[in-house]
Amino acid sequence: MTSAERAAALPAPLVGVGFLRHVAVLAGASAAGQGLVLAATPVLTRLYSPAEFGALAIYTAVASTAVVLASLRYEAAIALPETDEDGLSLLVLSLLLGGASAIIAAAAVALVGGHLATWTATPELGPILWFLPFAVAGGAAYQALSYWNIRQAAFNTIARTKVTQGVAGLATQASFGAAGLGAGGLVIGDLFSRTAGIVSLGGMALHSARDRRWRPTIGGIRPVAARYRQFPLVGSLSAVMNVAALYLPAPLFAALYGTEVAGWLGLGQRMVILPAMMVGAAFSQVFLARAARLAHDDPRGGLRLFKETLRRLGLIAVVAGVGGALLAPEAFTVVFGEEWRQAGEFARYLAANAAIALVVSPLSQVALIGRRQGLQLVGDSGRLALVVAAVLVAHRLAPGDPLAGIIAYSAVMFATYLLFLGFYYRTAVALSKGLPA
Repeated sequence: MTSAERAAALPAPLVGVGFLRHVAVLAGASAAGQGLVLAATPVLTRLYSPAEFGALAIYTAVASTAVVLASLRYEAAIALPETDEDGLSLLVLSLLLGGASAIIAAAAVALVGGHLATWTATPELGPILWFLPFAVAGGAAYQALSYWNIRQAAFNTIARTKVTQGVAGLATQASFGAAGLGAGGLVIGDLFSRTAGIVSLGGMALHSARDRRWRPTIGGIRPVAARYRQFPLVGSLSAVMNVAALYLPAPLFAALYGTEVAGWLGLGQRMVILPAMMVGAAFSQVFLARAARLAHDDPRGGLRLFKETLRRLGLIAVVAGVGGALLAPEAFTVVFGEEWRQAGEFARYLAANAAIALVVSPLSQVALIGRRQGLQLVGDSGRLALVVAAVLVAHRLAPGDPLAGIIAYSAVMFATYLLFLGFYYRTAVALSKGLPA
């Protein structure tokens, strides 16, 4: 599919009915799948202990970081080439790199898995880390195939996988929790929630390849790998820093305050940040498909798209952030039980962080389109360093008060999100003028 054909497949360039319809399809499907997870979390908190949720939070931090790095971010470039043949070459390259990364992950677990379990004082982490290679291979494949479907504007296909993931993850965690499997049940459910739907996404890619009578060749893959080399050289490091800033607090809090505290943090993030990520991901995928096309066909329309997306997300974020801050502690106690009240206190301060992430994360796609991965890397590296420093300083000043660490973490994240928003706006303005971003 050429740029012109993709333009015909998508509605008008602004955030009108067509744009919002695509967002509604993805967000609605995510809500149906992940909404079940959120609704069933009170059941899970009675099947699993805070310490077991803490082990899941540490595992999730490792797995999410590894999955982002698995394909060296080549998957994020799939939506950008003018021709589908180049997009398919990037897809195959991403899948191959994901498989290689799974092998590396297995070796890493064998070498350092025990040390990580010791550092975080989480003995059960050692066995469950052996699920990591499967999470890396499956998660990388799902990411790459999702970007291909984004390129094709196949949002309905992506939406169906969101429902499948939510249902599969929930059913697995509840079943194994009832069987008393412990943290392993949570991790197996996480694996299903990362990988379910790969077959249907892959079917779309195979259909596209057959229609074009396209076959992967080294001669076809090598040029696009070189053309988009900035993604592995810079973008992959930036993505790791970005994800680490979000997930690193779990193992860090486990090491400083104990696994139970990491479990409270994990539940707080699950209930406050997950809904924001759910809506934000829907906007992000549709925004990328539209903005990538506008960068070629209507640069000024890209800036209008940016502003209108910012306005609409801002309205949602204000309501969600204020509601979460006001209601979280009492709601957590009533819904999950008294032992989870501290998780609600954490969620109060995470709410503002989740709200601004909802606004900024979808708009970050302009940095990818504008090839500003270098500056993105500088910003992500600086934020990660500030997050670690803030938590360590808070622990030194108030060693027995994990809430102080949560406040410090949330404050740094909120401030840096504001700085990133300014950076993305300047990039969008430069792209609208046809200037080097």
